[in-house]
Amino acid sequence: MTELETIRRAKMYMDKLAKGINPINDTQVPENDTLNNVRLSKCFAFVSDILQRVVENGGLPQPALATSVTGTFCFPEL
Repeated sequence: MTELETIRRAKMYMDKLAKGINPINDTQVPENDTLNNVRLSKCFAFVSDILQRVVENGGLPQPALATSVTGTFCFPEL
């Protein structure tokens, strides 16, 4: 399995977990299970979105955007 295929599989797992589905056996995760926590579901969806960007970029992470800093920095005297 290539690295890109592994990333696609990881994304599929994150998609399923975000929807409350066990990615191993495709069964619904019980409602009181930790994996079905709303905050975790949002994190799984976020990771899936990041992995999608990596897949769209051919398996490479996108470089961070450089932000331009303007202004004057003042350092207090020690």
